[in-house]
Amino acid sequence: MTSTWFHIAALAIAFLLVFASGYRMSRIGKPYPTGIFTAHKLASLVVLAFLVLSVRSVNGGSYPTVLEWTVLTLAVFAMLATMSTGGFVSAPGRSSQGLAGRLHRVTPYLAVLLAATSLVIWWD
Repeated sequence: MTSTWFHIAALAIAFLLVFASGYRMSRIGKPYPTGIFTAHKLASLVVLAFLVLSVRSVNGGSYPTVLEWTVLTLAVFAMLATMSTGGFVSAPGRSSQGLAGRLHRVTPYLAVLLAATSLVIWWD
């Protein structure tokens, strides 16, 4: 398995962990169990860090184009939006039915789409 395929597979597994733990928490309801809540938050941070490191590794040191930077920047912003809306949803006394809850149900899919697109675009 090449390094690029390893990065893509690891990123996909991390995304699956985030989605699975998020789905489980949505079914359990508040208050969220500490273990699964912590795993969900840490896996989200791992996905963000791993995406940036993967793109850097996949790029191989060549100078990135404007399109490559734009897609990566949008992917990072989508992940940060997902994390921030998740913070609003998980706050005590907050309902997951408001705007933040609706955004938190959409932004993870946008983040996955943009992350996958950035890896494909950066792939030599």
